[in-house]
Amino acid sequence: MTDPDFNLLVALDILLAEESVAGAARRAGLSASAMSRTLTRLREVTGDPLLVRAGRKMVLTPHAQDLKARTQNVVSEMRSVLNNSAAPLHLPTLEQTFYSAYQRGICRNFWPALICACAAQAPGVKLNFVAKSEKGPQFLRDGNVDLEIGVLKNMGPEIRLQALFRDRFVGVLAPTHPLAQGGQITPERYAACEHVIVSRHGMVRGPVG
Repeated sequence: MTDPDFNLLVALDILLAEESVAGAARRAGLSASAMSRTLTRLREVTGDPLLVRAGRKMVLTPHAQDLKARTQNVVSEMRSVLNNSAAPLHLPTLEQTFYSAYQRGICRNFWPALICACAAQAPGVKLNFVAKSEKGPQFLRDGNVDLEIGVLKNMGPEIRLQALFRDRFVGVLAPTHPLAQGGQITPERYAACEHVIVSRHGMVRGPVG
């Protein structure tokens, strides 16, 4: 398998940002014909037109719209690898889109503070929250997201984990419930009660029984 030409990524980033062959050519310091040939190569590689004419101007295809932020992030990461690694990160001038996977019921507690912190310290940063129904590291490994917040385990040694908080379950029951009728609520007494299982995968048994 032939390795891809990574120089095309830089050209793709410019084309998607400018949404114009002529504008991209000026920004890249190339002739319009050279940038047009590059666009042809990109169309062959991606299997998508990327830029199509709509009236007097060019517009991005839906696939190109999906690639825009991802390409920007990849090119930014490439440049950071090749540039002086000792250069400090300057949040006020950072311009980047970060994708974060989340699980419902957890991240809503963090969103307001995170959004306010980004607006105050890094106004050029955009946050895109992606709902995730499946547990596992695949979203991070595939580069679909930069961050995941939730109940994470078995993520693999290549993924960095940091604990944000520890939580516990609290049971609420009516005074007339059998479990409230004196005595300690043991796992055996709890398991002996009737239970309702809610499962996204159609499972008919859970941790209790």
